[in-house]
Amino acid sequence: MEPAVTTDPMDEEREVARYEDLRSCANRALWTIDLQIRRLRDFAVDMESGNQFVLQQVSDAEFLILSLERLLAVSRLIDPMTAGSLQPAIADFENALPNLRLARNVISHIDEYLSGKGNDKSVRIGAISTYLFGHDIVENSGFVFNLDAAQTVAEALFKAIQSNVPVSVKNRIEHVAKMCR
Repeated sequence: MEPAVTTDPMDEEREVARYEDLRSCANRALWTIDLQIRRLRDFAVDMESGNQFVLQQVSDAEFLILSLERLLAVSRLIDPMTAGSLQPAIADFENALPNLRLARNVISHIDEYLSGKGNDKSVRIGAISTYLFGHDIVENSGFVFNLDAAQTVAEALFKAIQSNVPVSVKNRIEHVAKMCR
């Protein structure tokens, strides 16, 4: 896949600004993923000591799922800007979290799933509101998420984003650096 060729300086400026917005969104998603995983693990330790607030853990799990999906969505938008260089990291992410999109859909379209009108009929009413937690596992609606795997692929995907800066962005950085000399 060839990177987009821009000739108009304003097009290049917009592409650089778009990339910066996307990279910033990816950064926030990774930060949130890390935060939610730490909170879920801390909760497992708190449960052992008798301190627990289950609704917090449910919220943390849902924020984790939404943040993982956001990181994936942003990486798909950045990928064409990098001539497809993020594809291996995106594939690894999707393979490690195969039910992520469906889990996100259940959260985002809860009204449809609770009324039996959700797109995926494999999601059972009764399982939607049930969360099971372990130190390294979150399970909801029959979808199991390994926290270690989620964190590993999220960090790898973000590293791929950082390592594959689009040519237009590199060119703009070099241009600004020359002007500052």
